[in-house]
Amino acid sequence: MENFFLAALARASGVGSRQLRKLLDEFENAETVWNLTREELLDCAALPIHVVEAIVSYRKDFPDDPKQLQEACVKQGIKTVSLKEPEYPEILKQISDPPVVIYYKGTLEPAAARLAIVGSRMASPYGEGVAKEFAERLARAGVVPVVVLEKVEDAVPTAQALLDGGIDVMEITFRTAAAADCIREV
Repeated sequence: MENFFLAALARASGVGSRQLRKLLDEFENAETVWNLTREELLDCAALPIHVVEAIVSYRKDFPDDPKQLQEACVKQGIKTVSLKEPEYPEILKQISDPPVVIYYKGTLEPAAARLAIVGSRMASPYGEGVAKEFAERLARAGVVPVVVLEKVEDAVPTAQALLDGGIDVMEITFRTAAAADCIREV
């Protein structure tokens, strides 16, 4: 359940991985942070006031979000791994602001090579063909794509394109407001 409290906190506008790591350094776990009062959050020297207000507002609007995220993930066979778990990909720990939680389907291979690709919603037939060939080659090489999705309508086509290319796993980072909805769609 810890990962779902982390994910819910990350969904609050303006709350990024760095703020979450600061909170987790100061408090026991994400559930504790989720349940802190506004005053307790304000006492946390690491947080700007806009982040405190974002957390308080988000919890008020979505009090059951951690539980709903967990239920949606279980229902759809989505797994999670947090930055503190040994299964978390070592290479992602090396970037300047790694996501605190990764959602994935399939088998997470911590040592697998990873590649991020920026796509187009209006790809030409040539672009689609090249992307499919690229995905096939990546699948044969054992590369796990790390996906950042800005729009929910991109989730299923992205997953389908990867499947068509022979890749049956992808990591969806929780870097956008649409990430949780994208995960539900996939």
